[in-house]
Amino acid sequence: MKIRNKLIIGSAVGVGIIVAGMSVLRAIFPPCDMGTSTEIFLEVSHSAFVRFRIDTGRFPATSEGLDALVRAPLELKSVWRGPYIDTFSGDFPKDLWGNDYRYRYPSVRGGDSYDLWSTGEDGKISDDDIWNNIEKNGKGA
Repeated sequence: MKIRNKLIIGSAVGVGIIVAGMSVLRAIFPPCDMGTSTEIFLEVSHSAFVRFRIDTGRFPATSEGLDALVRAPLELKSVWRGPYIDTFSGDFPKDLWGNDYRYRYPSVRGGDSYDLWSTGEDGKISDDDIWNNIEKNGKGA
């Protein structure tokens, strides 16, 4: 058999093994929808906000935005102990659709908390947005 034919057969077998492996992984770890993944991220990121608040005495101001979790605001450099969310880019992560998360403090939903949400696939503020699940007292739900 010529070397070229061996390479083609070897490549086909390699692709087959990869596809079979992906099928097994999918069966073991079924994919969840992007909305559920976003809800999980919003819940998990709450600990970053809590750690920021412990160190600085408050949640990030709306004007500071989510960047305050990855870079120290000037007036907080002496007490800021972040980054509170690790990123490869040095910026707060985008949602799964590539949109910026929206942030507001204080929350318009009441209590001493914040609003963090994704505008979802359409990228527009609308009824299908995915919100953090924070109770009115500012503690995680």
